[in-house]
Amino acid sequence: MDGLVVAHNLFWLRGSGKFTLHGLSVAYLSGTESSDGQFGKYSQDDVDALRALADDSGVVDFLFTNEWPVGVTNRAAESDIPAEVSDSSCCDSNVSELVKEVKPRYHIAGSMGVFYAREPYLNVDSSHVTRFLGLAQVGNKNKQVCSLIVTLVPRAWYLLVTPNTLGS
Repeated sequence: MDGLVVAHNLFWLRGSGKFTLHGLSVAYLSGTESSDGQFGKYSQDDVDALRALADDSGVVDFLFTNEWPVGVTNRAAESDIPAEVSDSSCCDSNVSELVKEVKPRYHIAGSMGVFYAREPYLNVDSSHVTRFLGLAQVGNKNKQVCSLIVTLVPRAWYLLVTPNTLGS
């Protein structure tokens, strides 16, 4: 994990990476695309490193990105899409490709500054759905969701549960 320690158990993640947190697999692509390697930016090397991590391992529970993926609203219910999301100029095609390859259970992004919980969708060749959550800015005037509490069981745990153990 590359970045800076902001406070105890609080990190500013840099570039890209993957780590395990309490049994959950967490991957990230930090910042916006840039070739100059500044802090708060990611490079093509960061994207390639995350692609390699996705090839080497199993399911990613969480993918955190700053940028939203291009096409995140494709085939989504029109009535659920916030008006502010209609412009895809703030979306990133690198992130779109990563989501297709990594196939996370949850993808959380924040660059649009608006809350959007897209209905779950299935990536090609995936055995589980992806849930995209776009978070609003902290302190926004519309009091939109800017943080989440998610209860998620690590995939390794629910693979151990068979229908017979559930009383079926």
